[in-house]
Amino acid sequence: MDSVPPPTAGSSSRKWLRRTLTVVVVLAILLAGAAYIAYRSFVLPNQKLADINWLQQASSAEVLDVSHRVLALPWGNHHDAFIYVADLGGPESVPILIRALKWQGHTEPGGVMDCGKAHCLEALAQLTGQKVGANYEDWKKWWDSVGHQVPSVTTRPASRPAQGS
Repeated sequence: MDSVPPPTAGSSSRKWLRRTLTVVVVLAILLAGAAYIAYRSFVLPNQKLADINWLQQASSAEVLDVSHRVLALPWGNHHDAFIYVADLGGPESVPILIRALKWQGHTEPGGVMDCGKAHCLEALAQLTGQKVGANYEDWKKWWDSVGHQVPSVTTRPASRPAQGS
């Protein structure tokens, strides 16, 4: 029977070091991946909406896509995204607007709301032809009952040509 030499203090510390370094490298890779996803999902779309040069050169479809991505998260430049979606959106924008309305806070009847929320409600009214209410709960209830069946009232071109083309 082959005998295995007992581990020495040096060999076990090398194994521990190797395992620790492997864990550190894996965690670093995961952290870098998460940072990249956060940058692409949050930072970049918000930067594009703030960049007048990009907005002048982008097609309507690109501006709408970036606006939808901004509205997919509770943070960011919702104000401008609501305005672009009102101008460029279609039926696919309605559930995105309703979800984003959830993050705008509740408004009591006759109460005051911020400008961004007002733009969201204007976009919903423009795209649906409905004025359901001032709060997420009103629009969510409408969407779940009949809204998803109502065709969009908007008739606009799907895209605009890029500037300078």
